[in-house]
Amino acid sequence: MNASTAWDRGTAERTAKKMFGNSALHRVAAAMAGCHPRALDYIGQAPVIVLSANAGHTGARAARSAQMFAGPPMRMKCERGDKLRDVMSFYGCGYQLRRLVPSVLHPVRWPTIYHLGRLPPSTLAQIVPEQRGQQDVWLRALTRWCDHCRRCCGNPWFLFDWAAVALRMVARGEETSVDVVADLALEAARPAPQWGVTDPLAGVQHVYSDESRIRLLAERYLARGAA
Repeated sequence: MNASTAWDRGTAERTAKKMFGNSALHRVAAAMAGCHPRALDYIGQAPVIVLSANAGHTGARAARSAQMFAGPPMRMKCERGDKLRDVMSFYGCGYQLRRLVPSVLHPVRWPTIYHLGRLPPSTLAQIVPEQRGQQDVWLRALTRWCDHCRRCCGNPWFLFDWAAVALRMVARGEETSVDVVADLALEAARPAPQWGVTDPLAGVQHVYSDESRIRLLAERYLARGAA
């Protein structure tokens, strides 16, 4: 490597920070990009690894994440010349999530994105939107679904696999419809009286939900909104 192409740590760190609009990711991005000349290439191919190293933290906890999970592990991966798939696996990211652009990555969305990475790869490959704008709407809607279900039944991952697919239909400005769809699903999941369950929400978290009915109701509502 000659002088004209020599790697500059400061430049790499600044470049990585500029990629991410959320300032909570800047410290982690800089720590990762500044650890090795190859690191910025990994970040460019899969920005989601920065969010994973951050693990949804902000402030002082984000600083600790940068120190522990960004620089040292990435340096090891770079020195070994690991493939991108292996780097993403180390950071707990599904390979298909490499398509998420930096501007849609926010600490508050990390639990949702983490669980997306646990979907079957064939499913995930089909549902991650191509366009930045639709990625943002999709992740906002899915995060809203999880928050709503957490408040209403204590289970943020209620029908998560189905919601991850269905909520790709939500249009920008229609994210509030997610609450209605979630309420339809929760209502349909309540156990019938003959089961003798006194807690009306018990069926949401156990075996009494009729998923076919839930999905039919929700899909009809989403289709009506998209028409």
